[in-house]
Amino acid sequence: MSPCVFSILVILWPVMAMEVSTLEGQQILQALHCPPCERIHCSPRRALKLQCQGGITTGICGCCPACAKLAGESCGGTWDYLGKCDEGLVCIYPEETGGKPEAQRKGTCKSVPELRVLVILEKHGNIREYQI
Repeated sequence: MSPCVFSILVILWPVMAMEVSTLEGQQILQALHCPPCERIHCSPRRALKLQCQGGITTGICGCCPACAKLAGESCGGTWDYLGKCDEGLVCIYPEETGGKPEAQRKGTCKSVPELRVLVILEKHGNIREYQI
């Protein structure tokens, strides 16, 4: 083995030896770690400069402002790296995964119709409808 290859292996060994989790026979390295928000330098005026078409949410670490995704836009992914949906929208994932682990799936922001709940009170025979 050449000295160059040996040096590279010595340098990369700690990275190659990192713990990986197994999901459906696939190995996934979970490596994101966010620093505390007070250590991230977000400009308070950044939200005003974004000029979002929808609302404002937070970025991947939950600290800095970011534009919320609108209906039909991509969302979700590992740690919501593809973005978070605007108010009144939900990130819907396709049922077919295409063999991808859930953490790597891409969703689409969609509006959810108002949820109606029928409550039947058996004791009194009353039926009431609540809107959530």
